[in-house]
Amino acid sequence: MSLPNECILEIFSKIKDDKNSLFSCLLVNRQWCRNAVPILWSDPLCFPIKPSLIETYLSTLNIEEKKKLATYKIDIPDVAPLFSYGSYIMFFETTHLRSGINSWLRLHWMGYDKKLSFITANEENIKEDITNALIKMFLQSSNGFKKLILNRHDLNLIPHPTILLDYSHGLSQLTSLEYSEDNVNNENFELAVDLLTILSKICTTIQQINFSLCDNKITNSCANIIRSQGNLKCLSFSGIRNDVEINVMLLALNQSHFLSLRYITLNRCNFLAANIGLISYCKNLIKLKIDSCKRMTLDHCTSLSKRPLRLKDLRLFNFRFHSEVASSLITMWGSTLKTLHIDRIDTQELSTTLVNYCSNLDELSVKLFKRDIYYISLFLRQSSLKHLRIYIINWPDMNLMFLNKLCQILPASLTYLELFNNIPAKNFTFLLKNCFHLVNLENFIIHIRSPIEFENFKEHFKYLKMFVEFHKMLKNVVINADQWYYSYNLQIIDEVVEDIKMLGVKCKYSFKK
Repeated sequence: MSLPNECILEIFSKIKDDKNSLFSCLLVNRQWCRNAVPILWSDPLCFPIKPSLIETYLSTLNIEEKKKLATYKIDIPDVAPLFSYGSYIMFFETTHLRSGINSWLRLHWMGYDKKLSFITANEENIKEDITNALIKMFLQSSNGFKKLILNRHDLNLIPHPTILLDYSHGLSQLTSLEYSEDNVNNENFELAVDLLTILSKICTTIQQINFSLCDNKITNSCANIIRSQGNLKCLSFSGIRNDVEINVMLLALNQSHFLSLRYITLNRCNFLAANIGLISYCKNLIKLKIDSCKRMTLDHCTSLSKRPLRLKDLRLFNFRFHSEVASSLITMWGSTLKTLHIDRIDTQELSTTLVNYCSNLDELSVKLFKRDIYYISLFLRQSSLKHLRIYIINWPDMNLMFLNKLCQILPASLTYLELFNNIPAKNFTFLLKNCFHLVNLENFIIHIRSPIEFENFKEHFKYLKMFVEFHKMLKNVVINADQWYYSYNLQIIDEVVEDIKMLGVKCKYSFKK
């Protein structure tokens, strides 16, 4: 007895990120294959693209498009594909498509001159024609894009924005839009304005918008897109260094947005005279992130306090303002906060604010300097945190007395502990020996220096095994390390990982270059 399609689709949707398993499903039978293919081919353009993928898509072009490309001495196989792969595209990203076409041309275009270090005019024309043909095919055959990622640098490669009006059905169901700019120049400026203007007319169901801008002249077009959305849930914009332009974006919000918005992110913005008090109108807002912004003052905090918000998640990164601003924000929203990410807790005022207003906090992420241990301890000693991420700055300067204080103030209520910034071997061992009071710990993530510096790798990591054996609640251990020496024998760490797995705990390690 075979499962109904509905059941198979539901199962496959749960493993959509496990590509290897989905590829295996292709070989089971026709029914499984037909249900797995749409999922596998929904987002290939969101990752670096292999030339073979471009070849597959080119094979799905119609006869007219193939004839046009043949004039460039581009030979496209006549073998018909098993599926209409372009119709499954739901996530589209211009940058990866451009680089994938470049790679394909190097391998398959007879006119490509590998000796040249620059792009010839003919080669640029070919890229434009191939990209135009593919995008038209995607839009024409697609059941509806869900996510569109655009970079201004790539806009000259896509069809003229007015053509999108002929394929509006492919974009009418868009739910996520990202638009970015790499630098301030006039490159593709008119194309960008035209494209954003047309998208504001075609796309009215977008729930997530992310604008990363360098050119303030584009903000009016971005604001028009915001205005045309009736159920916007997530809004993020960065790089707006002019407070007037920030106001243009925020004033685009209307009554429907004040009800629908749940998440707002402001990144690399210059507040100055910006009217960020408009954010307080978003009565259902639960997450606010302010990252690397300048000139936020207590006056801005006052404007935000005029209407009560029940924020659950507040993230303040890379402070460009005084700590009393952070204290003011936490005072406003601390009673409802469940998650707080903050650069530092480095003043008595900030520490006292956390103690007085953040009794319901579950998750804290913070940078820790040696001199901050006193202030952070005032809060941690009386907290009931479940998740804690600590970015410890200048580990080599931390003596064992400091580490002992750190271990003592870690709340016994923790179920998740993550320590960043490369822990030296001796400190790592000391931590393991002094954190046995964390009896509720379920997830332990550590970032260590390359094991090549350990005089005796097993000697240090035997304490990790003891730590795991003692903490009966532990479910997951992750070890991240710098890989300085590729010739290092990983058999030792493999043995440690396998020993931990034998205890019934998930364990993995990863190296970054």
